[in-house]
Amino acid sequence: MQALTLDRLLTSWARLDPNRVAVIDGYTGQRLTYSELDAKADALAWNLRAAGLGPGDILAYLSTTRLHTVALLFAAARLGVVWTPLNPRASVTEWMGQMEHAGIDALVYD
Repeated sequence: MQALTLDRLLTSWARLDPNRVAVIDGYTGQRLTYSELDAKADALAWNLRAAGLGPGDILAYLSTTRLHTVALLFAAARLGVVWTPLNPRASVTEWMGQMEHAGIDALVYD
């Protein structure tokens, strides 16, 4: 029996109920189905891999919570990349300290 991971969870839902709404953007009302979220996560995973990220690398993310945030979280899980969200309300000094402490390999920001 395989362990249930975020990646496998999304892939399973995308196969079982592809047209069901998976996430709704609280700002815009935009919706993504499980199939759409899976496809976005896959595309983002390819982009992260092309940028040189792989298992065990640490990815910082700086933005408010939006649809692309959820897709990027699943993309990171798909690659085995460690997800480190940064508080958008923090100062640049705080971000720099957090990223240095965590040993960030890459930063995605909105």
